[in-house]
Amino acid sequence: MNPRNWLVLGTLPIILGVTTPYWSSTRKWSTPATAVNPQDPTTTKKIDINRDELAGLTDIQDILELIDDRYVNSPNIELAINGGIQSALEKLHPFNSWLSISDLKEEDSGDASTGMTLVKRGIYATVLSVVPQGPADRAGIRPGEVIRRLNNQTLNNMSAWKMQRLMKGTNGTQLEVQRFPQDAVKAEKTILKLEVIPNNPISLQTSPRGTLISLPDLKIGRDKEFENILARLKSSQTLILDLRNNSEGSIEVARNIADLLCSQGTFAIVRPNNKPELNLVINSSGTRGSMKLIVLQDASTSGVAELLASALKRLGKAKILGSRTAGLGVALARVPLSQGGALELVSERWTGAGLEKLDQTGVNVDQPIKDFGSRERLLDFILDNLEASARGIKGS
Repeated sequence: MNPRNWLVLGTLPIILGVTTPYWSSTRKWSTPATAVNPQDPTTTKKIDINRDELAGLTDIQDILELIDDRYVNSPNIELAINGGIQSALEKLHPFNSWLSISDLKEEDSGDASTGMTLVKRGIYATVLSVVPQGPADRAGIRPGEVIRRLNNQTLNNMSAWKMQRLMKGTNGTQLEVQRFPQDAVKAEKTILKLEVIPNNPISLQTSPRGTLISLPDLKIGRDKEFENILARLKSSQTLILDLRNNSEGSIEVARNIADLLCSQGTFAIVRPNNKPELNLVINSSGTRGSMKLIVLQDASTSGVAELLASALKRLGKAKILGSRTAGLGVALARVPLSQGGALELVSERWTGAGLEKLDQTGVNVDQPIKDFGSRERLLDFILDNLEASARGIKGS
């Protein structure tokens, strides 16, 4: 098929989705030269026209023909088309991707990984979360760092899907990462050796003053594991729930955990495309009792973990410490294309129990804390901080 036709097929759903609000029969168009100034009766009467709804596609074809005919060098039209489609998708959301026919034919890259999650940001990516003791963590990579290249491939025209595949492979596979550590002005090259990372168990720290539970993810089974731990705790204790570095899991698991800790109410509002909104509610099993609840979060708290943080804040009366969450509360769906290939598109946006738009603003905190210190002293650090805050309030 002609590359220009590929562009038309690939970009039609994007153009329709983005520009439909401007194509309604009631919207009129006028040029500055014909616009009426209501304060000047001598101005010419405005001439309204309805713009051709498919004019944008014709413009794209004309542009490609001009590039092909007049560009100083012989252009790679297919590369330009692929980059244009991917760029248009990423303008809507960084998770959106176009998968070519050859992409879909690629075999599963393997179960080994780098132990980090990246978010595409145009020509670079940022590190969203890092698995403790994984390859990235041992190499000193931290959330918030900027990644420019993977295996010497620029991320500029690379899809989010392709980027994620590069970070997986067979056990022992090496990946070269060009990164900018935080506050660095010069890029560093780091070699990561991929490995199969076991599911980290929920970690627990406890003292007579309180208990710290660190949830690494919200995958299937975490709710039962959490419930078993919660049943062993005293209801008079302070419970600290660490949701940092939590970026994977299911809505159902998050809701089940919220059900153990929150009062009855709306857990989340799911907003799918072209479908009615879905309200997810909490029935409240009342396991928590009178526990005082504290939640730790930051920019590495993303996805369903943001739903849980919002519910604990709104319905669990939890105090939130740390920094704002990532604002990536969305779900993806794969849509096959009739000529081959597929689009991975954001198909749902989530609103939290506190009415936060979790795909945009994330969940804010009650008390900002930039540095929590070492993990070994995290429980004491939080409890000391709470006691100092309480003394400050009493003394004021």
